[in-house]
Amino acid sequence: MYRRIMRSSYKKISHQIVDDKVIVKVEMSPFGRHDQPVRMVCTTEEILNWLKTNNVLIGPMISGHQLNNVNRKLCSGEFVFQVPPKQKKNKKVLDKASECVIMDREEVEVPVAVKAEASKKPKKRRKSTKSTKKTH
Repeated sequence: MYRRIMRSSYKKISHQIVDDKVIVKVEMSPFGRHDQPVRMVCTTEEILNWLKTNNVLIGPMISGHQLNNVNRKLCSGEFVFQVPPKQKKNKKVLDKASECVIMDREEVEVPVAVKAEASKKPKKRRKSTKSTKKTH
């Protein structure tokens, strides 16, 4: 029986910020029956989670691919991300008058439209219709 060993002990992840790029280097020990009995895969999602836990801000990924420890060529690799642009704070400059200026409002009278009186029309009476029932 093999001893169960934590997978994280076989992965070494480090990051560097160079120019406007974040370079993440990953190294895994190769798969072997006695040395490393666990098969592992390192995906982009794992790298993103690792960067979040270490509070590293990143932009979109430039290059990188899935790593595994079964193939010896894919035991180590690099993931390259862009550094997000820094947000500039816009400072609002208020124009201040050199002197206190009090502006008076002029009241302008608005003419009110007068409605013409409507002529009264006589009401038309309806003819009363009594319903008559016919019996057969």
